[in-house]
Parts: sequence; C-alpha cells; structure tokens
Amino acid sequence: MKKWVKPFVLVIVLTLFLAGCSAFEKERSVLVIGDERDWDDSPIAWTNQLENNKTFEIKKEEVDGKKIVYMSRQMADILIDERLLRVKTDKKYKAWRRIDSERPLLSFATSESVLPEEIRVTTSYSGDLAIGDERFDYADVVIIADVDSFEDLDLETRSLALLQFKEERLAQLFTHFEDDIAIEAFKVVN
Repeated sequence: MKKWVKPFVLVIVLTLFLAGCSAFEKERSVLVIGDERDWDDSPIAWTNQLENNKTFEIKKEEVDGKKIVYMSRQMADILIDERLLRVKTDKKYKAWRRIDSERPLLSFATSESVLPEEIRVTTSYSGDLAIGDERFDYADVVIIADVDSFEDLDLETRSLALLQFKEERLAQLFTHFEDDIAIEAFKVVN
C-alpha cells in the first residue's frame, strides 16, 4: 500500500502545479476604445501579432455631467463568454455567467446614487461593472441595452476592440504607445 502513496502524491502535486500555471495566465489582452478609422496607422494595425481581435460598437452621451456608455446585450454576452465581464453586487467583483434579466435596459455604476435621474427611472440598476479585473472606468454609467433598444439610440458611436496578442510582452508594450495612438482609452485586461 505504501508503494502507491508517493507516486499518487507526486501525480496530485504535478496536476495542481500545472493547473495553477494556467490559472495564472499572463495578461495578453488589451481593451481599446476610440474611432476605428484612426487606428490604421497605429500598433493596432499589427494584425499579424494578434491572436484574436473582436471589435464592437458602443454609444456614448453625457447626462447631468455623467459619461454614459451603452453596449448591446449581444456584446455583453460575448464578453461574458470570454470571461471578461464581472459585476460587483456586494463587496467584490464576480464573474458574470449570463444576463438573467429580461429588462431592455440594465444600468451599472459604482452606486445607484451616481445614476442621473433620467437614467435611474428608465433602467434597472444592477451593480458595478468590470471588464477584466478592474472597474470599467471609461464611463460613470454603463447601460446594457437589448438589441432593438441599442439600435434605436441616436448617439455618438465609438469602437471598442478587444485585442488578444500572441505574447504578453506585446500587450505590455502597447501601453507605451498611448500618446501615439488616436484612441480615447485603453487598458490591459486579464
């Protein structure tokens, strides 16, 4: 019986080590927001260094001095599938498995009191939102809209790209080009 103990423990330790390595995957993705037409002459054009590139349309407006960003439910579902969308309901952010609500407009902010009155009465407050490990600080309020409601919005549009590089160092290097790229915001995400 003792002959099996050492090999069994070794197999368990190696399995846990290898599983742990994948759990601590390096940050290879960058979230970029701006006008996609301005990205052609930037490092974003290094498409041969990208493993994956997903671009979405977002819409934005300002209400009572608060920056409001709208994303479609379809985009939110893709970010959920990529395990990048997290919601803070109590004291910490938790991975969002799926959108449970059938309501056409869900709002997210640091607290419900941050919502402008117009937004508070037309949406369902659902907590705070993070893309990756950190809060989505590009906007004060994020609203996830069903496809029809999103299409009906006549607002300024921007592109949001999720770029996954082949190597971690490329995502980290990307942050050094902040002044050279015509973008509004970006962050490295995990």
